[in-house]
Amino acid sequence: EIARCAKCGKCRSVCPTFVVARDETRVARGRISLLEGILAGNSVPTRYAREILASCYGCTRCMDACPSGVRVDFIIQQAKFMLAQERGVKRFARFFFRRILPRRRVYDRVVRLASVLQRLLPGHAARPIRHLPLLYKGRRSIPHLARRPALRALPELVKGRGEMKVSLFTGCLLNYVYPEVIASIIKILEAHGVDIIMPRTQLCCGAPVLAQGDREAATVLARRNIACLEPDKVDAVVFGCASCGLTVKRDYPMLLPEGGALAAKVYDITEFIQRFLGYSNIPLDETVTYHDPCHLRWGRGVAEPPRELLRQSCRFVEMAAAGECCGLGGSFSISHYDVSCALGDRKVRAIRESGAGSVATACPGCMLQLQDQLARHGMDTAVLHVAQIYERSYFMERPPDKNGNIR
Repeated sequence: EIARCAKCGKCRSVCPTFVVARDETRVARGRISLLEGILAGNSVPTRYAREILASCYGCTRCMDACPSGVRVDFIIQQAKFMLAQERGVKRFARFFFRRILPRRRVYDRVVRLASVLQRLLPGHAARPIRHLPLLYKGRRSIPHLARRPALRALPELVKGRGEMKVSLFTGCLLNYVYPEVIASIIKILEAHGVDIIMPRTQLCCGAPVLAQGDREAATVLARRNIACLEPDKVDAVVFGCASCGLTVKRDYPMLLPEGGALAAKVYDITEFIQRFLGYSNIPLDETVTYHDPCHLRWGRGVAEPPRELLRQSCRFVEMAAAGECCGLGGSFSISHYDVSCALGDRKVRAIRESGAGSVATACPGCMLQLQDQLARHGMDTAVLHVAQIYERSYFMERPPDKNGNIR
């Protein structure tokens, strides 16, 4: 796959890290050249070399722009597997991936403890965020962890009319930070008569584990998620997180032979609504713009469904460069916060210039990043998931009948 790269440099024009750093090593062809040297024995995987590979946060923009169709994501992932096998996974990460993530109850307790400690951090009077005063020069803002995660607060089974049956995957951020988004998705599916199964035994999709190259731990998570989501017994597996959806769609078949059956049933909630449910909602009298999650638009090619959902649900305005990265990139924004903020500045400028009162997106990671970046700029623009906009629009002026059902 490396040999297919012609080093043409088309990736330079779209790579977020290169646009900010202007460093040839921080672009797809630079990273591929580095790996060529390592595989040929001309270079060694020094700490700096490993950092260069880690600075790619997998937005997949380069693959969309590549005229040769080089699978850069595959190359980088295999390199991370190779380096992890040779150098090992960091001790704390290894412990967390293998002892905490595969155990739902233990993971819940760890997050519950974190939510208690979080209340000691300074808060913001107007917005549900708290600051990290000792990290990132006091600039970073984070939303509240939920007191009860979605998998505990919401029903595991919801009976519809039986015409369709889906498994609902929560992921970590929606489960622990934005359970209200999962509640909106359930309300939408239930109102359309869809049978819903949200297995309480589901685990992290494995994206952060794959980012560290721990293939063994990622395979354990994938196997358990495949077993509890039961793709052979449902019509679709619905996701509200773009990154989780891409991980299951792209990486599970690579990890396990049975991963293909689950990958074939993956639908983002916006895709599922457009394809199976349609629109019968009443548009809100609100102006909303939309930010494309990289993993949905560029990773999976899903750009129109969320926009059509918003057109049907509110006054939708397109922001400039909606497909440009917001700067999160998972753990990338932790290790490279200055670059993350530089990308966030561009996104905040586009949101401000759109004139919208709210910005919607289809990924909780992007929601977290946008909230942080807007707070840095002192803006009170609401950040919502597209499912929340649709849910509010669908239930507006729809009083329940005597049995409590929405007509």
